Amino acid sequence: MSIDDYWLDIDIYFISFTVSVKNKKKKIERLIALDSNIEEIDVEASIFKYFNNVVSIETIDLWQEGLLKNQNY
Repeated sequence: MSIDDYWLDIDIYFISFTVSVKNKKKKIERLIALDSNIEEIDVEASIFKYFNNVVSIETIDLWQEGLLKNQNY
């Protein structure tokens, strides 16, 4: 068995974005882990899709590459 049998390649991004909550703006900063095959435009689309009330995205930086344990093993 090879390393690919046990681990999945991921990219870790530092993201910052602004949300609107009760007519107030709040800046959110997070690290998120995504499949390594995702393009930056898809990262942006995911932020708008999976976080509520996003007004703007300030930063999307590829921070680090990593491995995620394959759940099949």
